[in-house]
Amino acid sequence: MTLFPEVVAELLARDITDVPLFAGGIIGPADVGPLAAVGIERCFPPGTPLPDIVSWLRERLGTATTQEETADA
Repeated sequence: MTLFPEVVAELLARDITDVPLFAGGIIGPADVGPLAAVGIERCFPPGTPLPDIVSWLRERLGTATTQEETADA
């Protein structure tokens, strides 16, 4: 709850609004709502499998593809 609001404030001060913001690691459940309120779209708790994070990010960016599709390209 210290660094993320500062990062969001700095991005907004620079008029950078097209960056998906997400967090991971040891973030208490009580902090998820306040982080969402300042602009963090998604919080991934400890132990979240990396493929889950990548899948969310691809969906968010509109680049959802499977590994098979990528390998075939």
